[in-house]
Amino acid sequence: MNENPAQELKNKTRKVIGFQLVTGIIVAAILYFVYTPWHGYSVLYGTMTNVLSSWWLSRGVSNASNRAGQGRSAEAILYVGAALRFIMVLALLAIGLAVIKLAAVATVVGFVLAQFAFIIAGNMHGQRD
Repeated sequence: MNENPAQELKNKTRKVIGFQLVTGIIVAAILYFVYTPWHGYSVLYGTMTNVLSSWWLSRGVSNASNRAGQGRSAEAILYVGAALRFIMVLALLAIGLAVIKLAAVATVVGFVLAQFAFIIAGNMHGQRD
């Protein structure tokens, strides 16, 4: 059954974000039990930062595709969205590391593994379609 492009994007986004969450939860559970609970929480924080960035990216792509025929506004949405996501990630990681005092390596590991999960899941869905 052919879905409309907007619904297809939502479904793919859910799968990618789900894969990111599962990856982060597994790694967080491992560090929770092998090291300390604080390391597990730190991994979850890094993972959730990346999940939020992925969700924001999907919203930007959806908004841009809705405005695709309106000149350069779709392009501007993507550029502004990228800049805002970058600032959001920096701010959230700074808050997590400087204010909450999360374990730095574990937080970065959570963020990076969620990004790898994003890439892997995106490639898996791209090959099937």
